[in-house]
Amino acid sequence: MSSVLKVESLRKEFGGLVAVNDVSFEIGEGEFVGLIGPNGCGKSTTFNCISGLLEQTAGTIEMFGEDVSDLRPDQIQNLGMTRTFQHTRLWRQMTVIENLLVPPRGQFSSGFSDRIRTLLTPGSNPEEAERLKKAYSVLDQLEVPHMALNLTSELSGGQSKLVDIGRSMMGDPKLLLLDEPVAGVAGPLAMKIFNNLRNIVDET
Repeated sequence: MSSVLKVESLRKEFGGLVAVNDVSFEIGEGEFVGLIGPNGCGKSTTFNCISGLLEQTAGTIEMFGEDVSDLRPDQIQNLGMTRTFQHTRLWRQMTVIENLLVPPRGQFSSGFSDRIRTLLTPGSNPEEAERLKKAYSVLDQLEVPHMALNLTSELSGGQSKLVDIGRSMMGDPKLLLLDEPVAGVAGPLAMKIFNNLRNIVDET
């Protein structure tokens, strides 16, 4: 089993406060792993270091065999890592399906004129229909295709979490970090989220 993420002796200090101290773990391809601990123990800080949002004080982080300790968040994301955040932030005046269509990697070609043409002329990009098909497929995997045309402002907290997870899946990540994916979610829906994620991992 090849290594997807390897963290060794990770330490993060904020002034005199040690938020993360000597954390080490390794995740292999196809594994479904939880980082468990009480509030304030440094889970989100660890995620922020892994994703490049924070610079670690000490330690190394490898992703897909490459040292990413000094890379920017966009460089790490381009390697195939996607993450969610503890507090869900959706575009509330957009529908669920529109939220899913915004984030994918390589959504637009590199040319500026091509980007403008894609935005102003729906259907001009031959990949647009494929992205829409992908978005509905993700909603099917999460068992919420009926919410596709709902505004995200109409969703419950648990439903918003599902949409956030779906949005993160649109770029076909090789490594997906979910920060508090079921925080504030009722027990039955939380179990459904975990079961769906487990099934997705097993299918990929």
